[in-house]
Amino acid sequence: MDERKHTSAAARLGRYLLDQQLIADQSERNDAVRSVGVYFVACGIGLLGLLQLPKHGGWHPGLAYGLAGFALAVGAMIMSWKRWWGAPPIIQAITQVVGIGLIALGIWATGGVHSDAWPCLVGISICSCAFYRASWALFFLAECVLALAAPFAYAPSAAANSHVPAELLVTVTADLAIGATLFFVRRVQVDRRRQAEQEAQSDPLTGLANHRELDRRLRADVAKARETSDSLAVAVLDVDHFKQINDVVGHDEGDASLVHIADSLRAAAKSGDLVARSGGDEFTWVMAGTRADEAKRRAATLQQAVREAPWSPQVTISVGIADNSWTHDPAELTRLADGALYWSKARGRNRCSVYDPEVVEALSAEERAERLERSQAMRGLRALARAIDAKDPETRMHSERVSELARELAVAAGWKESRADLLAEAALVHDVGKIGIDDRILRKDCELTPEDREHVETHAELSARIVAGVLSAEQVSWIQTHHERADGTGYPRALTAAEIPAGGALLAVADAYDAMTAGRAYSDQREVDDVLAEITSLANLQFTSEAVAALQVLVATKETDTEAVSAS
Repeated sequence: MDERKHTSAAARLGRYLLDQQLIADQSERNDAVRSVGVYFVACGIGLLGLLQLPKHGGWHPGLAYGLAGFALAVGAMIMSWKRWWGAPPIIQAITQVVGIGLIALGIWATGGVHSDAWPCLVGISICSCAFYRASWALFFLAECVLALAAPFAYAPSAAANSHVPAELLVTVTADLAIGATLFFVRRVQVDRRRQAEQEAQSDPLTGLANHRELDRRLRADVAKARETSDSLAVAVLDVDHFKQINDVVGHDEGDASLVHIADSLRAAAKSGDLVARSGGDEFTWVMAGTRADEAKRRAATLQQAVREAPWSPQVTISVGIADNSWTHDPAELTRLADGALYWSKARGRNRCSVYDPEVVEALSAEERAERLERSQAMRGLRALARAIDAKDPETRMHSERVSELARELAVAAGWKESRADLLAEAALVHDVGKIGIDDRILRKDCELTPEDREHVETHAELSARIVAGVLSAEQVSWIQTHHERADGTGYPRALTAAEIPAGGALLAVADAYDAMTAGRAYSDQREVDDVLAEITSLANLQFTSEAVAALQVLVATKETDTEAVSAS
């Protein structure tokens, strides 16, 4: 048991000696290398100079010349070897200890108590105070004191008959005082420099790493992950509608919300992660040893914490994630995460998307600007659609319901999620053309006259013209054809089933389904089974058979899910 304790203590001591740097401040290590090298060279030259003076008793010229040559060689080696401080700290410490021992030996070789070489030890004491950690500086100071005392302990009678001890004591005390003062002055300088470096590396508002520090750390983390074949994920976060927050509650509250998000990020980050404020309302979270799926779970937890925090106004964030399974280039990795972020924002915000080349597009700066402009235009169209729905209490939220139903129908029809999102986007503004329809007609609580119906039928073309500068040509075609009929009797162009785009056909079913299930002034609200039966009976007449089949699949799926929930 005791042997194990001793072994453990020895292992801890060994690890300490291997891990502890002699010099704490990285920026000072090169200066220390040059200083130590110059010092060894100076000692060698000084020792050669002493050998040219009249010799006293007890001198050993051969040994002194050998020590001088050795000191010059060591000094030249240290100055020329630029990576000296990259060696293990224990090697550096041993070199320092041996150096002090060699100086002590040089003092003995040039006369002991009568030697003029002892100031070399005082100088190395001051050097230790100037550069080394406090613990190492004290260790080297103690070694220097022992080395100074050794000649007097070796020849006490010579010391007693000499005035050298008193002079030596005064000089050593003065030099040690200078060294101690220098030690504290250097510590103050180091602390101030570290503070300045920290301020240069951090964002002043949130205290997180700034963009420059993020760039430096990300490059290092990606390189390390590549060397170790480890995973690494980058999450880019953006505050939703941040400009509106500033406009509504003021910039001070907007800044406070950024600080709140930064605090939430710190709490969510693990050891080894890096969190940074990479833009005005944008943050970056680098997760070491993490793949995209785990990063998404962690980001979702963060989103929930931000969303549910008792903060006014309520803040949400959108997130995009990419991991190093796609690339080992830091800039490209960030670009992929950016693409996923903009995909999240395009799909309604307050979402988290993982980069997948089949779903998410990696956007250039120009493409992001175009998407942002389009997003702002879509925001205006959505506001217009909501305003039109709000004219009549019975149609309020109609566009939102049709949008969600159109997305579900598209998925039921086998569309990819990204394409289904495009249909939902078009469905959200499918009725904006009603802005040109007389309110008197829109609010009629009876059947429309032929003249009124002709006027209403112009809204599909008008909707298409309004959104043409914002949506894609295919999306415009879906809006333009959502009142066409499979039998060719629809409007505005009387297209047949084969001519109606699939998106337009699905949108037609979604529009009709919502109108029947929500009810209108001229028709009662109906049950789902009744509506499904009627729409099914109109397959190949009013609706395409493919669109009706998608509705049947969707209704059946929802019924199955409801039964499963009830059973549980």
